[in-house]
Amino acid sequence: MKRALVLLLVLVCVAAKEWTEEELRRIEKQWAEQDGEEDEETEAMRRMEERKKKANIDLGKLKDMSPEQIMRMSKQGQPLMLFAQAVPSLNEQQADSASERWYQGLKNAGMDVQRYVVGDNRFIFMFQDGAEAFEAKTFFLDQPDCHSIDIENHNYRAKGHPEFNRSDL
Repeated sequence: MKRALVLLLVLVCVAAKEWTEEELRRIEKQWAEQDGEEDEETEAMRRMEERKKKANIDLGKLKDMSPEQIMRMSKQGQPLMLFAQAVPSLNEQQADSASERWYQGLKNAGMDVQRYVVGDNRFIFMFQDGAEAFEAKTFFLDQPDCHSIDIENHNYRAKGHPEFNRSDL
């Protein structure tokens, strides 16, 4: 539809002025480039709107759910930060390398996540869909170079923690 309007506009302009073939090709190329940009913008906006949709929580099912399941449902579609700490015995470069490996593992799993360095051995993983942070929890806890993670003020000990308990998974 937009192309039809643009073509109509060109025809009106052509009637008012004589355009060379080169000018018309240049204008058409610019319009095509702008159409591509708008398509990308539209797609990005659609994804943002999908993320913003809140989960419909069935209150009747809440009594059968664990607190973590309820939290996962309530955070669906909302940004959520997961704080991860590398094992204290790692130096800054090793910890950064470990967190980059964690980040790549999450991206390869199709998660929309960003990584931020907070301190020497501390990192923030920002999930655009909070439910994904709870899916990533098991991944983090299973990493031998991860000491602990925090999600929504709840601390979980990972394999790299001396008091790691397999039941935390």
